[in-house]
Amino acid sequence: MRIGISAVVIAAIGVCGWFVVVHNALAPLLCFTAGEQGAMVERFEEDPLYSVMPEDGRLSEEKATTYDCDNGHGGSPTTPQFAQVTRLYTVPAMYNLAQLHGRFTQAATAAGWLKQGERDDGDDPASFVSVQYCKLFGERVADAWVSSRRGLQGPEIEVMLDARREDGLLCSA
Repeated sequence: MRIGISAVVIAAIGVCGWFVVVHNALAPLLCFTAGEQGAMVERFEEDPLYSVMPEDGRLSEEKATTYDCDNGHGGSPTTPQFAQVTRLYTVPAMYNLAQLHGRFTQAATAAGWLKQGERDDGDDPASFVSVQYCKLFGERVADAWVSSRRGLQGPEIEVMLDARREDGLLCSA
């Protein structure tokens, strides 16, 4: 009988522990954030790719974010999402893939970014065109997306640099 009760108690503790970790239930109480998030934001803001702007664009929004234990963005008490910077430009017309490459890829390559992929929805009225890059910042891997899309105020170009949570991964060419 005692063995059965002990097994139930151990199972209940295991299930509760799993719930806390997976659902970040104790984030307001327990949060172990990586201390270098602010430094990563500064490195992103100094990166040459981040300073490239569309020739015909107007900066409409700029933000820098660290996701300290924000489980809405993939954080948890032990592995918070890292850092992200974004610039949003209003442009007169959507860019196609060739225009994105023409304006951003040379600067990205010169700054050490590797092209990872691209997306082109073509002539779809809700089209979305983007190029993804990857770069190693010390031991942390970052991704950059440059995209052209239709926003609420018209065509937009977004440049976003986002550090991954995991350390030690490499970019694959």
